[in-house]
Amino acid sequence: MQIIGATTATSDTFLDTFNRRIPMSITLPNLSTRSLDERYELVSLFIRQEADRLNQSIKVKKDAMIAFMLYDAKANIGQVKRDLKLVCAKSFLHYRTREKSELFIRKRDCPLQVQKGLLKIKEVSERLEHFLEGKGDYLTFEPQGTEVVWSQDLEQNMEVYHEIEDKVSSFNRENIASTDLEKAISQDVDAYFASYVEELAETSTQKDLIAANIWELTDRLYDIAEQRLDRTYNKKRTFCFCFAFTTYIRSYS
Repeated sequence: MQIIGATTATSDTFLDTFNRRIPMSITLPNLSTRSLDERYELVSLFIRQEADRLNQSIKVKKDAMIAFMLYDAKANIGQVKRDLKLVCAKSFLHYRTREKSELFIRKRDCPLQVQKGLLKIKEVSERLEHFLEGKGDYLTFEPQGTEVVWSQDLEQNMEVYHEIEDKVSSFNRENIASTDLEKAISQDVDAYFASYVEELAETSTQKDLIAANIWELTDRLYDIAEQRLDRTYNKKRTFCFCFAFTTYIRSYS
C-alpha cells in the first residue's frame, strides 16, 4: 500500500514512530523564503489561470503586482491564490457592471493586508527595480488556453463568476443603477470568500499561523468574556481575533 500526503505542518511536530514510516519526504520552501522571480511566477500563474477561466485578458497595475509579490501571506501560497481570486472576482464585477472593455486590477482593489506588501519595497528596492525594469505601468495577462490549471474541478472555480453574471443579468432587467448593482453583488462576493476564514479556523493550518502564547492569551480573554457577557463564541471569531492580533504585533515589532 502506498500513501501520499501533504501538510503545512513541520515534520518535527509528528511522532517519531510516524516519521520512521515515511520513507521519503519533500519539503517545499514557504512563500516568504522564495525569490522575487519565484513569487512573480506564482502570482503570474494564478492571474493567468483566472484569465483562462474567463477567456478575458487581465491588466494588473505594477504597484498591485508588487504588493502581491511582497505581502505577508500567513497561509502561504494557498492564501495568495485565494486573495488573487477575490481581487479578480471584484475586477470582473466592476467590468460587468460598468461595461468596461478590459479587466483592471489596481492597488485600491487589493485587500488591506495585500496593500501592506508595498511597505516592504525599501527592503528589496534594488532587486525589485532591476526585476521590473522595462515592464511598464501595467502587466497584461492574456488567456493562453494551454496553461496548466491546478484544479480538478474547473466548474467549481468558475462558480463565483457565474454568480456575478447571473445577478448582473437579473438586476439589469430590473434597471437597477450600476453603482447600487456593484455594491449589492460585492457583498455577495465578500460572503463567498468568507469561507476561506472558515476553512482556516477549522483546520490545523491555524497552528502554523499563530503562536501558542497568542492562542493561550486569546483563550483566556474569551473565557472571561463568555463568563461576564453570558454568551459563547465560535472558533471562527476566536481565530479572526488571533489572526488580527498577530498581524498587529508583527507590524509593530
